[in-house]
Amino acid sequence: APANATIGSPSGTQVMTVEIISNPSDGMVVVNRQPVGLTPRAVEVPVTTQGYMADPVTIAVRFVARDVEEASMTSSITLYPTDRVPLRLEFKREEVKRVLR
Repeated sequence: APANATIGSPSGTQVMTVEIISNPSDGMVVVNRQPVGLTPRAVEVPVTTQGYMADPVTIAVRFVARDVEEASMTSSITLYPTDRVPLRLEFKREEVKRVLR
C-alpha cells in the first residue's frame, strides 16, 4: 500500500485520498512545492461535501535522470475547486493521467 501524506487544511474539513503513481516508479512527489516522499504515495486532499477540490492543489512528480543520456524532469498538474477529486493520478515523464472515481 502507498504511504500517506496529508495536505494542510482547516480542522473539520473533509478529505479524500488520491493515489499518486508513476512510471518509472520512485519519482519524488511534491505537493504545493513541499516534497512528501516517493511514488507510490497516497495524498489526502481537502474536498467539498460534493466531492470537488476544496482548494487549488498542485501535485508534481520529479523524475531524476538515471544516467548521463537522460534529463531530469518534472510533470505536474493543478487541481482546482471546479475539479472532481480523482481516484488516482498516473504520472509519466511526459504526461499526467487522471483516473476518476
